[in-house]
Amino acid sequence: MFLWWAVIAAALTLLFFVLCDLSTFWSVLCVFLASFVGQILIWAIVGFIATLFVDVDKKNEKDSKFFRFYAYCIEKILKRVLRYKVDVTGLEKLPEGKFLLVGNHRSAFDPIIQLGVFRKYNLSFVSKKENLKMPVFGKIMHRCSCVPLDRDNFRQAAVAISQTADIIKSGEAAMGIYPEGTRNHGEGLLPFKPGAFKIAKKADCPIVVVVMRNSEFVMKNAPFKATKVSLKVLDVLSADFVKENNTSQIGDVVYAMMDEELKG
Repeated sequence: MFLWWAVIAAALTLLFFVLCDLSTFWSVLCVFLASFVGQILIWAIVGFIATLFVDVDKKNEKDSKFFRFYAYCIEKILKRVLRYKVDVTGLEKLPEGKFLLVGNHRSAFDPIIQLGVFRKYNLSFVSKKENLKMPVFGKIMHRCSCVPLDRDNFRQAAVAISQTADIIKSGEAAMGIYPEGTRNHGEGLLPFKPGAFKIAKKADCPIVVVVMRNSEFVMKNAPFKATKVSLKVLDVLSADFVKENNTSQIGDVVYAMMDEELKG
């Protein structure tokens, strides 16, 4: 959306110069490009300055519409620059309220792609703490309700689970987590971390199970070759199902669903 506004504004600037007959074709073209690039730079600078006032060590109390806007703009820009397209199926299965999204994890682009697909639900993620320490991007993640997870600290992991459940219950955002615990560079699935499903039990919410393919090829193919990524919503486990089963049982069901789809 932001890019379209930038194009429109630049086009209006060009039209103004043409109507006023103030320049030749090439200088008008330069004005158009300068206007477009200038607006992109202003957008980036404003976003950068805004992140200077974000303290990632302070608990985020509310999902930020301002930083959501920036996150969605970044997703749109990356989609065009890296030339990937997403084929999505099964969205009609999604519940009305917020949920816990779980899926396989093949690439660092998985959450970026899913952010765009599930934009309607204000999707955020449980992410390793190092990601939220990144300059600029980590601060945007923080203000978009992403929750840091220290996988080597059991006590902090328990806090992260509770915090994530609270965000879902508040209706601020749907949350996503990858139960494999890390990116999988091999075939099939890694063993699940059953603790991931404690979030759904604490939040008393449904679990949306998805499988993604080909996201690992985005960086390998870009920018000369486009990548077709597929995202399929396999099923939704109801809040009642979550309540009636323990985390290991839920993990077994989700694993079987994903494994069958990936082998199919």
